[in-house]
Amino acid sequence: CSALDPISTAKIEELIAEKIAPLQETYTSGIMERGHLVETVVKELYRDKGITVEEVGFIKSLEWLWISPDGIIRNTDGIITEAIEVKWPTPKIMVKYWLSWGIPNEYYWQTIHYFVVIDTLEKLHFTICNPDIYDEKYRLKTITVTRQELAWDISRAEEQLAEFYGKYTETIHTFLSL
Repeated sequence: CSALDPISTAKIEELIAEKIAPLQETYTSGIMERGHLVETVVKELYRDKGITVEEVGFIKSLEWLWISPDGIIRNTDGIITEAIEVKWPTPKIMVKYWLSWGIPNEYYWQTIHYFVVIDTLEKLHFTICNPDIYDEKYRLKTITVTRQELAWDISRAEEQLAEFYGKYTETIHTFLSL
């Protein structure tokens, strides 16, 4: 659920189910595998610029709140200050993204989520890439957003996530007392 969705009973039930049963096998499609390949290519482009992009699994800020970034960048003190999110859209969607000026609406709350989970994050590099596009000029676009730019929505998301967690905690206590 996005940060601004009403508190979702279905999402709470899903989280409780994950807590009481082992995770099911994960599914990987050809498109997902291709997306992973594109992520690798984009990370190499950062490395070619002398930027060390670290691959990590999940980053947790709380027991129930985490994110799996496509890459993180640490400052000289080892603190995560930047992250990258990579998308591989179809050529048609790529054109739409080129014509827009900011983070695509469908990924806006995912972007906010980065800043909520990683409280030291200063910048997110939202990178869209489609190697199938003929003209190299249009294969890659990076939109960089900062914590300062998104501060108001980050604050709203944190408030709503706290409300969600309160409802989740209440529901799981009720469930476990059955």
